[in-house]
Amino acid sequence: MARVISAAATEFMNKVKASYSCLWVKTHEEERALAEYVAEAARTVIKNPETGADEPFSTFSWDVASGLRKVTIEGGRLAYEKPIAKSTDPVKPLIWIDTPQASDGPGDNTIIFLKDYHEYLGKNFRDADIIKRTIRNILPALRGTCKCLVILSPVVVIPDELDKEIRMINYKLPTRTELKGVLQYICESAGVPNNKRPTPALEEELINAALGMTSIEAGNAFCVSLTEGKGLKPEIIRREKSSIVQKSGSLEVVEVTETLADVGGLELLKQDLMIRKNNFTNAAHDFGVRSPKGIVFVGVPGCGKSLTAKATASAFGMPLFRLDVSKIFGKYVGESEGNMAKCLDIAAANAPCVLWIDELEKSMSGNKDGDESHETSKKVFGMLLNFLQERKTDVFLVATANSVKALPPELLRSGRIDKLYWVDLPDNVQREEILKIHLRKIGRNPDMFNTDMAQLVTLCDQFSGADIEQWVQEALNLAFASKHTDLMLQDLISTVGEITPTSRLMGDVIIENRAWALKHGCKRASPERPQPQPEVRGNGRRKIIGTNPENN
Repeated sequence: MARVISAAATEFMNKVKASYSCLWVKTHEEERALAEYVAEAARTVIKNPETGADEPFSTFSWDVASGLRKVTIEGGRLAYEKPIAKSTDPVKPLIWIDTPQASDGPGDNTIIFLKDYHEYLGKNFRDADIIKRTIRNILPALRGTCKCLVILSPVVVIPDELDKEIRMINYKLPTRTELKGVLQYICESAGVPNNKRPTPALEEELINAALGMTSIEAGNAFCVSLTEGKGLKPEIIRREKSSIVQKSGSLEVVEVTETLADVGGLELLKQDLMIRKNNFTNAAHDFGVRSPKGIVFVGVPGCGKSLTAKATASAFGMPLFRLDVSKIFGKYVGESEGNMAKCLDIAAANAPCVLWIDELEKSMSGNKDGDESHETSKKVFGMLLNFLQERKTDVFLVATANSVKALPPELLRSGRIDKLYWVDLPDNVQREEILKIHLRKIGRNPDMFNTDMAQLVTLCDQFSGADIEQWVQEALNLAFASKHTDLMLQDLISTVGEITPTSRLMGDVIIENRAWALKHGCKRASPERPQPQPEVRGNGRRKIIGTNPENN
């Protein structure tokens, strides 16, 4: 694979020269990180304060299978020497780097890269206490000698005893420039003639499709496209990335077909989204407008929150990533935090994109005092909050929730999201629009019910959008079972009673959530229009479920 030296390698060596004696590099790209760091170390010298001479760095690698070996770069690739005898014990590299050069130890300016070393610092390793104590014993002697321990691992498990001793480096996924280098390398290796190589426009599309992949994953995807598609095709790269992302179990690439035209009602919300769409442009940035942060939809289940999240990505022309926070949590120490960090890194690498978290209040249900997983939940939630606050890339958050009161107040703070919207039951105008949308989805022209539309809208009073969709399907089933030539008005009238609307099942909850949301400043997703206030039954008592909180 072509090696593209990044600023990250220079930053790494600056820390080594500044006498950081223990670094933890979080990465899933062990080989790429190691190759960049070793190559940069080979080009770096440091002046001996006593002799004034420029001295080089020596680099070594340790893993439990191969032991301690000197590692260099030859022909752009990693080259390893024979291992030092009896060095597979994880304590051995620590003892060796602290051994004086006169006693067969290393000289100053020595870097040891420790692979998978998180396994030996966790509570499950029998000698973890010995390793932690040894590290604490040798670090004072390493300072000032430019000797450095570097832990390479996709998981960060820094023990409390070493928290102040270790500096963490988050090794980023490949940039556009680095992916371009990978693409050019694959084309050269595959012997793609110059006249068959991607045009600048296609090259940009291929690189956009590969964002969020490691260099090896991107290279493999390019090779698959050349083999399977007989050329470089962005749709194959996107398919490969989708498969890779879904391996995490927590993040998935969502193929979006929905548009804002498929969303009935929510006029104010849709209008706001179209305004925000233009705020991602260079013209907006030149004018001083910052990129939008995100929005949260709360409200009645089945009223279009998830549909709008998908349509937002379509309207913005961005890829959509769905984050299932409940699947982030693992059983091993540090696993949950590692999973969250990986998902956020992928989202950031794919910017501009939309990050969708559905039913957020359920995802954060473990973030309460008294839960067994409280501390882990706090850390994971803190990582999400920090990402939302500090992100430098255009990752637009779209979060949905059924209960605003269950949302952590820290999430709703200005600077993390732009607006909080209340999504209510659709009114007469919106129910007509939603009904027409679902009739079109089943291949029927809504005009066939023009003269009866007012009656149908009245029949589905207090229905959510999901209720209306189910009603249309029930009517279609009846029409087919009755051998009608087409869907008829009587089919819709006969089946409306089969639907138990959400408003009846959750009457008290809707009233309570609506009053709380509007009292605490949630913006309405739909304009206020005077509506009749029918009675429906909620939790055994007669309740009014109208859209005007003053009437409730």
